[in-house]
Amino acid sequence: MRPLRPAAEPPTPERLAALLEKVPPQPQEVGGATIDEIAPAELWRCELKLDGYRVVAYCHGGDIALRTREGVGYTREFPAIVDALRQMNFQTCVLDGEVCAINDRDLPDFNLLQNRASAKGLRTAYFVFDVLWLGRLDMREKPLEVRQEALHALLGVRPPSGTIVLSPWTDAPPAALLEHARKRKYEGIVAKQLGSKYGVNKRAWLKVKCDPRQEFAVVGFVPQVGTTVVGSLILAVWENDRFVFAGKVSTGLKDKQRREFARALRENRIETPMVEGVPKKLALKTIWAQPTLVVEVRYRERTTGGHLRHPTFWAQRKDKQPKQCVWELPAKKA
Repeated sequence: MRPLRPAAEPPTPERLAALLEKVPPQPQEVGGATIDEIAPAELWRCELKLDGYRVVAYCHGGDIALRTREGVGYTREFPAIVDALRQMNFQTCVLDGEVCAINDRDLPDFNLLQNRASAKGLRTAYFVFDVLWLGRLDMREKPLEVRQEALHALLGVRPPSGTIVLSPWTDAPPAALLEHARKRKYEGIVAKQLGSKYGVNKRAWLKVKCDPRQEFAVVGFVPQVGTTVVGSLILAVWENDRFVFAGKVSTGLKDKQRREFARALRENRIETPMVEGVPKKLALKTIWAQPTLVVEVRYRERTTGGHLRHPTFWAQRKDKQPKQCVWELPAKKA
């Protein structure tokens, strides 16, 4: 199959501006991945799941814009990535990928990414795994293999910068890559169905995590005994147009985080909880807050009652909205 290349006559900057209004930001589910506990066995192409921010890059020569799928602007947040894209001097294209912070073991580190303002000498990289537009060609209608071949033609012919990286994929059995991800301490893998179009079928992209981990809205907190700081965060998911209690988390929170969360939650304190299903004894001790914060939590399993077992705080997710927090894994018996 001959690699696809950008159109010989790319759109003007005015056309690109119009493109930015027509293409992403898109609905949350478009181009997303559905969680799955079992790695699929065949007809899939797999990638490592990287721990970072999902970002869409709009490029037209020296004009670069970075946005989340929900439309949040990240162009000023990651100047090194913008500069690297500008130096590559792409003709008009729209790319999909993950912005990651790279630690001293050359692995994506989400905590570094969250605390990048205070990190000295931080390395960031944009791992590109899909292309939505090339010139005037809408690549979203093309099969996965064609889009990836086009990406290889677009990025592979340029000297690697270390900042803009073609995210590698493999046709090896998903179970083998999942085991590699566990050993290397990655979050998991993403399995993509061969022949699939971009964002058409929700089951075409499957997330398979090494350990259960997901985002939760914070609806309140229980103070540590005798203090004003957070003892545990009260967690909820968005379900049937309401927030539903999912559990609480204390393990993994650092002293600084306990103070900062308490301050932020008290600023948004409310008297009437915006969550259902909180046990009465726990509710009596809880200081309620508007659900504006999102945290990522690792846990062992989810009980039949829909609550977490052995949860551990992982990170705050400033790139997520509370109503995006829905259950990703089914409940199991306790």
